[in-house]
Amino acid sequence: MDGQEKGIAFPKEIKMSDIINVLPFHLTKAQLKVLEEIDFDMEQEKPMNRLLQGDVGSRKNNC
Repeated sequence: MDGQEKGIAFPKEIKMSDIINVLPFHLTKAQLKVLEEIDFDMEQEKPMNRLLQGDVGSRKNNC
């Protein structure tokens, strides 16, 4: 990217916390931190360049 590309800025009214609050499990401090960073990135008008990786087998789907 040359820094000149423009992305989609999501409205500040759409917050990651709305999604986090309905999850049937608790997030770690690291997970909360990265979701806050993604929330901030999505409010910007520049394309987000971020890789989010999750652990397999953390049993969070067994609620």
